[in-house]
Amino acid sequence: MAKGAYIGVGGKARKVKKGYIGVVTDIPIYNTTTATITSSNISTYFTVTNGTYYFVGYSDGRFESNNNDEDDTGATSIWKAKNTITNMSFNWSVDSESGYDKFTITVGDIVAVDGQSGEKSGSWSGSLAAGKTIELKYSKDSSNSVGNDAGIIKDISITI
Repeated sequence: MAKGAYIGVGGKARKVKKGYIGVVTDIPIYNTTTATITSSNISTYFTVTNGTYYFVGYSDGRFESNNNDEDDTGATSIWKAKNTITNMSFNWSVDSESGYDKFTITVGDIVAVDGQSGEKSGSWSGSLAAGKTIELKYSKDSSNSVGNDAGIIKDISITI
């Protein structure tokens, strides 16, 4: 305790020689929730806006672009966070015509996956403030379809 400290006792300030101030610890200070995002619970955590072509959610927890074999198109989904996400991680993959059909994921102001094409995969982790978005884009050119011809995000885990 600070030298010369005072504490209120019986409505009067008294000088304290020795003392401790306790804090009740059985009341939770933080209440966190951890969830794996799936097609059945995404609307609990995000407001979803989809384009004509978009990322379809499947029961195994993956979201996959649905513009496969549709030349000169873009699949777009925007997920707006309803709460601040203190921790988030996901895996991604793309299987496309290298150099032409591209997958991009933007989380808030961060480009997490920047126009990847060919056969690639990776992971990302970070945070997202309430009201900020995750934007998923898979863009196809007007020619060939190669591989699965899709962008995929999966294993999405969040803590709010």
